[in-house]
Formats: sequence, structure tokens, C-alpha cells
Amino acid sequence: MPSYTLGEVMSFATSAVGRRADIDASDVSRLANEAYFEVWHSVRPAEAEKIVVSSTTSGEGKIELPTDFLEPISAALVFRPSWRTSGTSSYVTLKLVDVATLDGKAPEPVGVPAEVAFYNSWLELWPSPNSAYSLQFRYRAGPTDLVSLTSVPSLATPWRKAWELKTREYVADFVQDEVGAAKAQTQYLTYVATLKSAQAVRQSGEWRQGFKPYVPKGGRRRKR
Repeated sequence: MPSYTLGEVMSFATSAVGRRADIDASDVSRLANEAYFEVWHSVRPAEAEKIVVSSTTSGEGKIELPTDFLEPISAALVFRPSWRTSGTSSYVTLKLVDVATLDGKAPEPVGVPAEVAFYNSWLELWPSPNSAYSLQFRYRAGPTDLVSLTSVPSLATPWRKAWELKTREYVADFVQDEVGAAKAQTQYLTYVATLKSAQAVRQSGEWRQGFKPYVPKGGRRRKR
């Protein structure tokens, strides 16, 4: 079974259109990356979910976002109350608000942050930290170009086959092979229809493990 490296997918795609010598490798690489990005955004892979811990500075409410940041998942303030000299720290989930909401909160006070908003390449805390805290930030990272021929995409193995089929479609369309492009697109749609997204897989697992039928007090579960 192929490992679906960039080089392998480029080879599969060019083979599907007859190994035409007039297709430059840089064009095939670009098309493979475009196909990768399309599949990536469709599946929202679990591999893209990351966590980072940053330290706040007293009086400074802005924190730079990671360079690969795409969208937030959650943010929590991590601190140890002054009265607690040892033991575990406390985690407080910050409320996500829009920047217009923060702009309406004037003047900007200093205290324990309770809200967070995203703007440009940073996040803003409100109120501004009155001390040094740790900020645990979960986010979804954006995809990055695959450059090396040995690069493997950040996709679960079943979805790498979808990437290969989408690349075949892009390459066939590039050489104006309408029949080949339509065939690859049909194969892609048929294959993807058999897969679950990463989110659906996890939710179905949690459902199987956590589901309990509702039983009223003093009664039995109703049979259908």
C-alpha cells in the first residue's frame, strides 16, 4: 500500500493522463498541493488540532497567534489562586467575544481576564492581565505546502486516497483531458461518500460509549 507521499501522488496523477512529458514537475506539484488544500478543508482533519501555552504579561492584553493559526477552538486561563500554595492549578475557560464588544468596554481595566477576541495576527484579553498567567490555547492550524517529494500530508490514511484522486482530477483538467477529469471527479466523490470526517468518527465513538437510555424514576424504559 502506498504511503501517499507527494512524489507518489504526483506519479499516480501523471500516469493516469498517459505520463505526458510536456507536464512540468513544478506544475504537478502545485496541482497536488491545491488538491491537498481542498481535501484538507473538506475533512477538517484531527491532525490539524493543536495546543499551545503562552505566558501573559501584566498590563498587556495582546498575545501573538501561532503562525499556522487558522481558527480558534478554545482558550483557558491557567493560574493558581494566591491562597493556594500548592496543588493543581485552576483552569477557567475564557468567553469568546467579537472585537466590537471589547471596543465598547472602555476604559480598559486590569484584572483577571475573562473574555478573549481575535483580531489580525493576535488575540486580545479583557480585562488586561493584572499578573503573569498561563494561557492554554487550542486551535486548528492551516495546511502548509508540501515541498519535499517525501512529504506526507496531515491527513488520516483513508483521506490520502481522496487526495490522490483529487490530484488526478486537477492534472487531467490541466492537460484539458475532460473525460479523465470527469472520471477522476466521479471516483473522488464516490470514495469520499464512504468516509466519515474526523469529527464524525469521534462523535460516533463518544455516542457509543456515553449513551444511556432514559429511564424515568419509578418506571421502566419505554419500548418502541
